[in-house]
Amino acid sequence: MKMKVFAALSLALVCVAATAPAFASNVVLYSNDTSASYVGNGYAGGWPVYNTVDNQFSAANSFSLNAASVVQGATFGLWVPAGDTVQSVNWAITTTPFDTNGGTTLATGTATGLSNTPTSAFPDVNIDAETISFAGVTLSATTTYWFQLFDATSSTGGEIDWDESNGPSVGYQSFFTGVNNGNLCCGPAQTPAVTGSDTFQLLGAPIPPVNPTIESTPEPGSLMLLSTGLVGLAGALKRKIKA
Repeated sequence: MKMKVFAALSLALVCVAATAPAFASNVVLYSNDTSASYVGNGYAGGWPVYNTVDNQFSAANSFSLNAASVVQGATFGLWVPAGDTVQSVNWAITTTPFDTNGGTTLATGTATGLSNTPTSAFPDVNIDAETISFAGVTLSATTTYWFQLFDATSSTGGEIDWDESNGPSVGYQSFFTGVNNGNLCCGPAQTPAVTGSDTFQLLGAPIPPVNPTIESTPEPGSLMLLSTGLVGLAGALKRKIKA
């Protein structure tokens, strides 16, 4: 009798554990990658995101999420001189391009320790795929935000460009910090022409709905109450058997 009771209890607890919600993290929340990403596009398809003596080049691309989410990282493509490596790049998530027109920076940071993973190679330049992670940034659904790269540095001080993709985002360029110099453009050598925005994806975790439907997975608090009740039931059954 004891074996049957505790076997049934164990099965119930396993069922409780199986219904615990598993929220996906580091899924692709937004993608501006296209077939034109990471391949060179006629060998002229990147916008500068580094500094020179006269300019502070940067680019900003719009994005909107389908659901409220916590953004925890990003991927993007960088054009780097052959034999050079990217040492760092600054990133920001803002409410307007380059914080113009009263915009706000929601999160910003400097990414280091980049992988410098080459995806395409040309005689004097590589296109590297980079992945960065950062503390979670909570963003609302269907709101337009901007992902920006700037102040990139390399081991030799060479030019670093953000690979263009012509994805769904709208891209803007800046020659000086805090200045919007208009839509991104491309070199005439590209066939087909690639304009408008850059290669990137945003990674993170969608936020579960506040009022889940009856079909949704139970909340952790409900599961705790259920498991506590099962433990109490086990104790009562055990005492009854001993009596």
